[in-house]
Amino acid sequence: MSTGCTPPPRSLSLNFERYLYTLETADQIHELKRKASELTNQESPRRPSRFVEWRVLCLKSEIDLVEKLKEAASESYDKGLIKDEKLFKKLKGEAEKTQEKLESEYARLLGEKKFIQEDLEDNLLIAEEGYNHELYQSLQNASRGGQKSMKRKKAMKQVDFGNLIGKYLDSEMIDPQTNTKMRWCCVLGKSELANDIKCAHIIPKSFANKELDYMLGTNDAALESQRNGLMMRSTIEEAFDDGYIAIVPDGSVSATPTEWKAVVLDESKFKNQVHSNPWTILKDIDGRRLSFRNDNRPARRYLYFRYTMAWIHADTRQFPGFKSKVPRGWIWASPNKPDGYLRGSVLRSLARRIADADLPEELIEVGSFEDTNPPTGNEVMDELVPITIAAHIKKKISGELPKDDEDNDNNDDEE
Repeated sequence: MSTGCTPPPRSLSLNFERYLYTLETADQIHELKRKASELTNQESPRRPSRFVEWRVLCLKSEIDLVEKLKEAASESYDKGLIKDEKLFKKLKGEAEKTQEKLESEYARLLGEKKFIQEDLEDNLLIAEEGYNHELYQSLQNASRGGQKSMKRKKAMKQVDFGNLIGKYLDSEMIDPQTNTKMRWCCVLGKSELANDIKCAHIIPKSFANKELDYMLGTNDAALESQRNGLMMRSTIEEAFDDGYIAIVPDGSVSATPTEWKAVVLDESKFKNQVHSNPWTILKDIDGRRLSFRNDNRPARRYLYFRYTMAWIHADTRQFPGFKSKVPRGWIWASPNKPDGYLRGSVLRSLARRIADADLPEELIEVGSFEDTNPPTGNEVMDELVPITIAAHIKKKISGELPKDDEDNDNNDDEE
């Protein structure tokens, strides 16, 4: 069945269907219509990888058809078959708008195929259902956001990112007794005053650049994605941002939904206060399973990258005994994600540049790929990317980079 994501472009031909048989492009149009119809009307594959490939083929066939319909409109007008200039402009304009919409989705699918397949696998829904009800909306938002950012050269405000994450994780609510805005802390597992809860970027937004895209094997790391955030009490968010806390799998990452827990890497911070009512210190949340209000979860790719950052940070600062606290690398392995999350050549070099040490090979093996298929790597980027990202991580460790919440995510005033 058709995904319903995009209106069938075949309807564009109805206004001048009677002219097709007199056009030079007639046979080509009918063949393209046949191919498009054959693809879009067949039952969609249930496996995410095959579904994405199928959707790419559908979009390509529809784009080819719309292109030919534009040619047919011009040919009909040039031959005098369509005499009304307004009708001609309407037909061509309709085709161009449809083509733009199709090509936007097509480009997004090609550029983000790796992430899209992972997101569908994570949701473990029938591929078409997941694509229609969750991913397609995300793609549309990302596309609009991308166009907006290209025009304005301005990243999403933290308040907007916080609202996005709050909606995705169902973390925002109103206290019925006080009519006060509340937010859910996934670490403490309870609601707090919204002003006391921060939305933490898992991969800091300051890392957004082409080097990170290369490391992740995609055209866009999408750090403003709804799957790159967690809601935490501000004291916990600060410890997470400073690298004293890591988020690690609590059980298999293939479980549905995946469960996660907080691990305090620097035990010298155990007595740091987290909450006064009831009295809570960092030691109390060490090993605590995160609590979510729905089945939505952050993306493993972001949590894996942040975990490697935390591991390198702990190794650099020589936190006593942290290696015995963190799970072994195999915990990140998933049969749904055999090709890993990060580019292995970059990850190995990155650790050596920052900590002058190697990440556990087991951790690298289960969480990295040597290259995408078809190959996208090159020697220049393999050398350049570790240098650039290592510099970012060093600045993050030393506190030179601004915190992600420097514009308060609870301030609703727009500029």
